[in-house]
Amino acid sequence: MSQFAILNKAIQVDNMDKQSYSDRAGIFEELGKIDLAIADLEREFTFSTSQPDIKVTKLIIEGLRERKEETGKE
Repeated sequence: MSQFAILNKAIQVDNMDKQSYSDRAGIFEELGKIDLAIADLEREFTFSTSQPDIKVTKLIIEGLRERKEETGKE
């Protein structure tokens, strides 16, 4: 089973699993699926409670949005 499939299964079991959303966002980013990566990070963001986690996630999302604008990729 691929890492992507494992993460999908983990999210099905616990749809509030921040780490699985974060890891899957990384896979989406590597595949050039920026919109899907942003969506997973936004979902992860809703579960974050610590200010450092929130700040880092916001920065990553902003970076992905900038990258998307520059490259025109979805």
